[in-house]
Amino acid sequence: MTSPEGGPHLDAAAYALHALPPAEEAAFLNHLAGCEQCSGDVAGFQATTARLAAVETAPVAQDAITDVLTAPDATLHTGELGDGAAAAVVVSRQKAEAVFTAHGLPALAGGKVYELWYAEPTGDLRAAGLLPGSGDRPARVLDGPLGDAVAVGITVEPPGGSPQPTTEPLGIVSLST
Repeated sequence: MTSPEGGPHLDAAAYALHALPPAEEAAFLNHLAGCEQCSGDVAGFQATTARLAAVETAPVAQDAITDVLTAPDATLHTGELGDGAAAAVVVSRQKAEAVFTAHGLPALAGGKVYELWYAEPTGDLRAAGLLPGSGDRPARVLDGPLGDAVAVGITVEPPGGSPQPTTEPLGIVSLST
């Protein structure tokens, strides 16, 4: 698994998931030693991974996440979400599924939730699932088939989500390789 163009900063999530090939891991470790941003990103992704591993109430969800993360064609895509938050999307086109994880998402007030969206090549958006507004445990297999999605976006929405985004995206993670 390799990151798309963008340098070693995009390898933080792959490193935290132990998904870098040995040569890339060695190069990233050299970079990590002097990069405060990547150190924070790695710590955040490792904390999220640890929370996922500790979840006992959803073994089926954890198995589904593991299936995507370990798929032979799994590719990692990362992006900034603003306010210091970052996201990673692991995609398996063979399995037609994607896993979204983030760290640094702030807690939301008033019962609001984070909503994920698949972006189609036509620009159409379709709902891909909700994350709790608490900012805790923000990792999940996206709802619905991956299809031809070219990106995954995240917005803040009212309780229960929305049929279409009602706010500007916090960020969009391109799925191009």
